[in-house]
Amino acid sequence: MEFILDNINELAKNNYKYIEITMGKKISNNIFDSEINKKIFDKTLDFFKNKFNNHKKINSKNYYKDNLRLNINEKFQQRCFKMDIIDCKIVTTNKSSFLINFGERKMISIENFPMIYNYDNVVERKIISHNVKNKFYINFTTDKIDNEIYHNISLFMTKKNGKNEEIIKLIQLYLDILEEIFHKYSI
Repeated sequence: MEFILDNINELAKNNYKYIEITMGKKISNNIFDSEINKKIFDKTLDFFKNKFNNHKKINSKNYYKDNLRLNINEKFQQRCFKMDIIDCKIVTTNKSSFLINFGERKMISIENFPMIYNYDNVVERKIISHNVKNKFYINFTTDKIDNEIYHNISLFMTKKNGKNEEIIKLIQLYLDILEEIFHKYSI
């Protein structure tokens, strides 16, 4: 996972609030498929469920319009977010490809979300999230969009956690583990 070390200086100078590293397949220089095969998704999730006891389940329905997202959780609490991708990079290693998004996501007043009949996207989302030493999260996401089911796996880290050697080593370790599991069940 040398790409993290190779790119850390570039990452440090960007004005972002979060980094999200998503596993998947590079289709071209500008196209990335984050869909994970269900068998690999389930095996990877089982591995992490056995490793961690501190996973959290999050279920929500999300409405998207432009760069706004209205999130409604199981208790019908509503939150609205404005999301901006500042930069992104597709990185390919010997075994895997990753999409790295650098962005900003801030909560805004729910009055800013448009009340319209058709939204850009409506997503029923289930996330099982594992907190790794309060440094970042490994998220196992299942999205239902127009009755189609999609699975993806990502690491999510906010900038407030800093960029120190411990975080880099942890991210490299967990990306290596994910790559090994993917490789094992892809054969």
